[in-house]
Amino acid sequence: MAGLLSSPRRRRRLAWFAAVASVIGGIAVVGVVWPNTGTSQQLAQHAGVKAVYIAPESVPFDGARGDEILLLEQQFVDHAVFRHDVGKSYDLVSADLRGGMTRARWAGGEIPVEPYPAEAVKEIRGKLLYSYPERVSLEVRFVPKDGAQVGEQTFDLILGRSGPPGARRWLVTSWLPNGFGVAAPRAAGRRDGIDLRPQPSSKAKLGAAWLALPAGLLGVGLALVGFLAARGWHRHRRAIRTYKESRSTIG
Repeated sequence: MAGLLSSPRRRRRLAWFAAVASVIGGIAVVGVVWPNTGTSQQLAQHAGVKAVYIAPESVPFDGARGDEILLLEQQFVDHAVFRHDVGKSYDLVSADLRGGMTRARWAGGEIPVEPYPAEAVKEIRGKLLYSYPERVSLEVRFVPKDGAQVGEQTFDLILGRSGPPGARRWLVTSWLPNGFGVAAPRAAGRRDGIDLRPQPSSKAKLGAAWLALPAGLLGVGLALVGFLAARGWHRHRRAIRTYKESRSTIG
């Protein structure tokens, strides 16, 4: 190591390397410890115009608002999904979901809503996905009885407010399968007992000690490089001084 640091050119290169590594390491640590927590999301570019999506603020899912939405969810599942008196679900869905179907045709049962057999249901589980002023999404999960000929299925239910000012009401705008999910149970066909509060994230979070570990290792490495560089420079200066003193003695 002393031979490596004896050259002034090598010491300068090593110093530049240490400086660059320090800057890169600092940027990496900042990116890990302070990630972007904003709600904006960069979207695809449109003819050179920057498009940014800003999520609306969430509102509480409780009180009369929550009761109205849960009642709509119950009626939609009973009539449209379970196919009990399908015609009653016509006024529960938006025009987009009807897809231009007439009331008579909708009542015939061939509707764009994926069904699930009511007789196979052991319990229904629900979870709130998000709650915005004009839009709400629920996860609805059907758990079948033992021995049922159908499997467990989860759907995303989206509801939106529609109508003229002063007469706006909630309607179902989308019903799509999404696989399985963790949710709180409630009895089939009932609204009480369902827990639609936002669930905590299942992602594991690194503690501050683990986030600080890379920064600590980087600091130790840079300190070691600096120490070795300083020691090599000191030894080199001492060797030159000794050489000059020996030359003067000989002279």
